[in-house]
Amino acid sequence: MTTAYELEHGNERLRKLIEFALREGWQVRRTLDGRLIFTKGSANIYTGATPVAQGNGHG
Repeated sequence: MTTAYELEHGNERLRKLIEFALREGWQVRRTLDGRLIFTKGSANIYTGATPVAQGNGHG
């Protein structure tokens, strides 16, 4: 099983979200292009990275 630490790529806030989702029964995985997919039952939530989310300071 993949851990929150392996999925968060150095983002503390993202790690907290991943840990919460895992505690609530969601499955979390990272795609090859770096997006996260949260899955629970038939529901899927897809994330996308933005320059701000990647930490370049713009925005």
